[in-house]
Amino acid sequence: MCTARGWMSTPTAIALGNIGFREVLSSVIAGGAHEVYVVDPDGRLLGVVTDYDLLKAQLTQSDPGTPIVQLMCCNVAITRPESDLHEISPAFRDCRHSQMAVVDDGMLIGVIERRDVLRAVAALESRSESHENATGSDFAEAVRAPRFTESTVPCTA
Repeated sequence: MCTARGWMSTPTAIALGNIGFREVLSSVIAGGAHEVYVVDPDGRLLGVVTDYDLLKAQLTQSDPGTPIVQLMCCNVAITRPESDLHEISPAFRDCRHSQMAVVDDGMLIGVIERRDVLRAVAALESRSESHENATGSDFAEAVRAPRFTESTVPCTA
């Protein structure tokens, strides 16, 4: 079984909600992340700040110390670590997500990116072709089927 846990990686950009946007902006520029996951001190996912949100704050000359929790979006695409990739793949197709947070009991434990799903589909289709195993083609068919309902983090900030 192909699960999110098996294909996820460590998020490249995480920040506490009280960090000022200018500090986060510097980290995004240096690290090249497009999204910064906002967490509480215990690691619970609160929301996400995109590079667009940071650009907007910079261009509107927001106070550099404005906490990112004030800029974040609570509508974060999430999945569970045990979710099958064929269940979450349509999100990358239909909703054009570039990544999804992997959350376990509210805690941010990883991220699955579009390229991870591409690698999984390619690996399964290749295995299917070489071993005449239907799993890969079934997976590809599931990815093509329109049946995704997005899960999001409830906004508490």
